[in-house]
Amino acid sequence: MSAPSSDSWTDRLNLLFATVGGSGLLPIAPGTWGSLVAAIIFWLLPEMLPAMELAIIALLLLLGVWSSAVVEQRNGITDPGLIVIDELVGMWIGLLFLPKTFVLYLFAFLIFRIFDIVKIPPAKQLQNLHGGWGVMLDDVAAGLYTLILMQIGLAIL
Repeated sequence: MSAPSSDSWTDRLNLLFATVGGSGLLPIAPGTWGSLVAAIIFWLLPEMLPAMELAIIALLLLLGVWSSAVVEQRNGITDPGLIVIDELVGMWIGLLFLPKTFVLYLFAFLIFRIFDIVKIPPAKQLQNLHGGWGVMLDDVAAGLYTLILMQIGLAIL
């Protein structure tokens, strides 16, 4: 899907945010690219208190709901593939509390992508919510599934 025409600088800024810097505009597997970009950004972030990470994720979730709704409205399509801010938020949830190691981030990335594609309930039902909530919350669920599975894996190891 190509980028919608932008009428103003706010439309362009919103599109840049919703597509996570344009990664959602890549022609093949934009959700995978968005998740990969999200993992790289999270890796590069400085160490923070978990409360700060959660606050940032919550803010991005709310901005993502608004931004996704705007892009949906402009495109006339529900949950267009070019929106990948949902993958960023979901991926960041899945990476919470993990030590920064390549192997753990790789496993979290793969697990998140599987959960995001398969849509285990209630993620499938959340996807049907209207506006930006449906776009965002199914990926939040995938992120929570990833977080839980990764934390169980770490506890076992």
